[in-house]
Order: sequence, then structure tokens, then C-alpha cells
Amino acid sequence: MKSKRYNIVLSAVTIAEIQQGATNKENFQLINRFLRQYIILPIGHQISNIFSNLVQKYVLSHDTDIADTFVAATALHYQLPLLTMNQKHYKHIPRLQLIRHTLKPLQGGKA
Repeated sequence: MKSKRYNIVLSAVTIAEIQQGATNKENFQLINRFLRQYIILPIGHQISNIFSNLVQKYVLSHDTDIADTFVAATALHYQLPLLTMNQKHYKHIPRLQLIRHTLKPLQGGKA
């Protein structure tokens, strides 16, 4: 059986979250080398507008996290599914397609 191949793209916010998990300078450099294989989607004006709308709608009712909301806004803007281990952070957002994963982080990294 052939396995499917997927292109994985990351939000600039996701990159920052992963980098934040570095334990030292060498680990930070290792993480950056690893991340070079992915396309990084920047936060532009349109994504910022979607983010702002999501915050207005959900910050009080769902205690939304800023980083998660930016990632959701990026996925919505590009009409891409969002690969996540924690669907509860996103399930309240209409039109956001979620895909559950069970990937393990690199040793010493955060999920």
C-alpha cells in the first residue's frame, strides 16, 4: 500500500512557538535547521483581519489563546486544514478543517 505524501506548511506563529521550546543555543540552531524543510506562511494584513474577527467573537466565550488564534486565522486565510493534537482549542471556529495528529515532538521540544 502506497503512503500518501503531504506538503506541510507552518504559520510564522507556529515557528515562534517551536523555537520558544529550545533549551539552549545549540538546540535552537538544531530546531532552525529542522524547520528549514517547511514553507513558512507569514502573517499579513488579511490574516490579521481574520485574527481580529476571531478574537472579537471568541476571546470571552472560549478563552482563546493569541497564538492559536493566529494559527487558525492563517489556516482559514489559505483554506488549509489545521493539523493539531489539541482540537479543543479550535473546534468552535466555523469553516476551520481540523486534522488530529499524534506526532511526537523532538526530544527536549514542546508539543
